[in-house]
Amino acid sequence: MKGVYGELKRRNVFRVAVTYAVAAWIVAQVAGLAADAFVAPPWVMQMIITALIIGFLPAVVVAWAFELTPEGIRRERDLVDRDTVSRYTAKRLDVAVIILLLLAIGLILGDRYLLPSTSPVPVATEDERDWQLDSIAVLPFADFSPERDQTWLGEGIADTLLNALAQVDDLRVSARSSSFAYRERQADVATIGRELGVATVLEGSVQRFGQRLRVSAQLVRTDTQAQLFSRTFERELDDIFAIQDEIAAAVTEALLGSTGPAPAATARTAAEVYDLYLEGRQLWQERTAGSVRLAVDRLERAVAADPNYAPAHAELATALMFSVFYAEVELDKVRSSVERHIDRALTLDRDNALAWAVRGHLLEQLEMPEPALDAFLRAEQLDPGNANIQIWTGNRFFEQSRFAEAARRFERALELDPLNGFVRRRYINVLGNLNSQDPRIERVARDTVRLFPDDPSSWFGLINLMSNQDRPDELILLAYEAHQRFPDNGHFPAWMSMNLISLEFEVAAEYWGQQARELRADRDEWVGYTLLRRDPEEHLSRSRELYELQGNFQLANLLQSLRFNDKREEAFELFKVRFAELEPRLEAGDASLDDYGVLIEGAILARQAGFDELAERATQLFADKVEEVRGLGIFGDFVIPDLYIAILRRDFDSASQLLEAAPQSNLSFLEFLLAIDPLFAELAAMPVGASIIARSRERRQQQADRLRAEAPAGLLQPAGH
Repeated sequence: MKGVYGELKRRNVFRVAVTYAVAAWIVAQVAGLAADAFVAPPWVMQMIITALIIGFLPAVVVAWAFELTPEGIRRERDLVDRDTVSRYTAKRLDVAVIILLLLAIGLILGDRYLLPSTSPVPVATEDERDWQLDSIAVLPFADFSPERDQTWLGEGIADTLLNALAQVDDLRVSARSSSFAYRERQADVATIGRELGVATVLEGSVQRFGQRLRVSAQLVRTDTQAQLFSRTFERELDDIFAIQDEIAAAVTEALLGSTGPAPAATARTAAEVYDLYLEGRQLWQERTAGSVRLAVDRLERAVAADPNYAPAHAELATALMFSVFYAEVELDKVRSSVERHIDRALTLDRDNALAWAVRGHLLEQLEMPEPALDAFLRAEQLDPGNANIQIWTGNRFFEQSRFAEAARRFERALELDPLNGFVRRRYINVLGNLNSQDPRIERVARDTVRLFPDDPSSWFGLINLMSNQDRPDELILLAYEAHQRFPDNGHFPAWMSMNLISLEFEVAAEYWGQQARELRADRDEWVGYTLLRRDPEEHLSRSRELYELQGNFQLANLLQSLRFNDKREEAFELFKVRFAELEPRLEAGDASLDDYGVLIEGAILARQAGFDELAERATQLFADKVEEVRGLGIFGDFVIPDLYIAILRRDFDSASQLLEAAPQSNLSFLEFLLAIDPLFAELAAMPVGASIIARSRERRQQQADRLRAEAPAGLLQPAGH
């Protein structure tokens, strides 16, 4: 063994190994800097490191078999004076090692003390900078760590940067859901800019080696793809907050100039606490029962480790509330914890927007609408660029029938977060119900199906919009297409069945109705005007079931069904009880849309029972709301609310004028009212009533003909029928 060791030493194999190792380390460091500067993909560095590792063995073999002599490289076995040549080679290798070690030390000291981060690499010149670059999307930072196990850290850094930049007044930041959609969707910078409506994109990568962290960031224009800056930071993990602050400051300066508002500094905590915080924050936003439970666990550990870290308390309160929404946890079980963490977060940071928003959710659940709205408005004031807060605040306004305020927030949320499926669906459902004729809403609905074709709720929004526009032929074709994609979903056969009935395709309607029942479609989808017209008693039976399940949300539907089944006394008693509860909210203008639906049925029942004063009171409250929203342009050309008011006041001249001006989309519902509702009997006997019925039937025939021509095999003539 000593002989082998001595021979290895004499042939300078150890010196060659050390020289190769130091040289390879220097090459890897220089290659890493070059890869960052040129934004090289991760496989470039992987190939370089692999080649350096593979090259080690050939270098050792060459050192054993050859020697460096004054005449050049010679085979070791051909040398005469081997010892002299070996000493000559050793001296030169020693010099090479010393030089390489000095270079390595220089690189380490320069990186650690002289260059904490690389200087900006401006690609766009000062003259090219567009000071209207006032919008940005922050993409999730790619994980280039050796084990590829730091995805959550890359997303967490991007999320923190996004939140910090969203606080800058003059900067519009695309919301998290839309920006993070590009984790799974490949798109170039120009496409991202077009889809999100932003002028710049911030992208980057993160590499973690134990407690050492390397973060690269590039800010790119979406119109020219020019880099506004590119920087790399290599620090200890505890310096992650400083890195985030420096990137946020650099972005703000690049977009708004050195005189622009600076982003707020990131709240500090220990690295291990921040790990738990980031992981928990990512988890609850997945909105599944399992992810919410995991989020609670991570965030509880975070606040236990650092009780003074306000962001973790706010996120934990949110995760606990979302366990009520998504994990079937009873509010009573988590209420005290939610309140405690909200209070702690706001004690540590009075301006924590998320803590105020969670307080709004809690107060909503406790049926305290006004304090809930105040909390949401405070959150909105603190973080106006947060799409979630815009939606939550808009929901609160909508529940209070303050439609203009709600609409503004849904519009703003869609602008901030155009690739968020939840935002899109809420926008379509709310604004589509208020003004289904607005062409923008259908564009958004069709775009939503294109972007999220594998989500059934994307199809629901467009189908519901077509229902509001009375387009049964197109609705049936769309529902059939959706059914092919989602054969186990009973909603689509239910929609087909109901609309096939309206177009008098009885056999097909029965078949698809049976399919819906076998797939256990929700019963409330069947309690519509088609069933009320065909089988009032069955409609009443189902309406009672729904009222038992959903309470006052279904009261207007139950009152109408009771009235059509000649059970007006029972209906009137229900209305009087509810009206006594509602009147203060109605006078304050914060009742819900469903409550205003109750007013119409209640006014009809009061008039029929001889309570004219109560009937007029209910009618006036309803008319005031209709006038308010008409002034805002929300209801569009939907004439039904105005028609009810005119009929209740026995103003047949106004009612006739409304019928004459009724748009195509109102015809089917108007025909139903004129044909079977006793309230409209006098109007139906007039020429204008007969004209509406004729126009509606002609339109339905045209729709049936189109459906017959375009229906695929199996829709109108199912197998075996």
